Amino acid sequence: MPPKKPSASAAAAAAAGTAAGGAAPSPAAAAAAAAAAGPSADLTPLLGLSLQLTLHDGSSAAGQLWAYDAPLQLLVLEAPSNTLAAPAGAACLPVRRGAPAAGATGFRLLKTRAIRHIALAAAPPGAPMPLSPLAPLSVAAVEGRERAAVVEAEKRARKIGKDVSEHAQAVFEALDKTLPCRWHDAHIIVFDEVAVSPPYTSASTNVPDIPRSVLSALADGETPDAKAMGGKPLPQGAVGKARSWQRVCKVLDGELLKMKARAAAEGRA
Repeated sequence: MPPKKPSASAAAAAAAGTAAGGAAPSPAAAAAAAAAAGPSADLTPLLGLSLQLTLHDGSSAAGQLWAYDAPLQLLVLEAPSNTLAAPAGAACLPVRRGAPAAGATGFRLLKTRAIRHIALAAAPPGAPMPLSPLAPLSVAAVEGRERAAVVEAEKRARKIGKDVSEHAQAVFEALDKTLPCRWHDAHIIVFDEVAVSPPYTSASTNVPDIPRSVLSALADGETPDAKAMGGKPLPQGAVGKARSWQRVCKVLDGELLKMKARAAAEGRA
């Protein structure tokens, strides 16, 4: 009868020297056993050690094991910031922003299920790089960042039209690059005074209570025909609104030409 193959746990125990009645394993032996057992094992003995990880997507990750959460099956590597070019799906958190200074480190979060193989990296010459300690956490600062993130998210949400076409949203985004815009139903409101209505061309722009003929005359520095206002006086700030309308029309025409050229180029591709 062939000898029975030992289980992975038994092999790890043997590698660590934990056979029944044996001496307690050394830290080095425990670390070697944990690395040999792979990502499904308890990685606690590897804390603080330099690891070389091979991931299932074919990429690799290296750094010191800064933290390990067994219930969440999550680990955190600490490594020099300039080495933390994380692939899609991995979280990469730099310690400080901007160009990393000498000795600056960052963190990379990985799920253990993403790891195919764990190896102990060769220790660098000299004393090992110490792990960064946990800094005091300011709850007020975290809450402030949360509020700022909510405000920014709401701002971005207001930039998305409801029940509008893809073309309408594209026109909005093109105008919003240079002019302050917001949605009002299906209308794009620019400068809070010029409306761009479907089909979103300069011919479909308007300013409430001022006819287009009057806007055109005022924008060109001319005196509009009194009959054009139907006997009503010009609204306050009409000249400024006419100039805003003229600017919106010019920007809109230019952006529509760019969109048409891009569409034609994509059609030729």
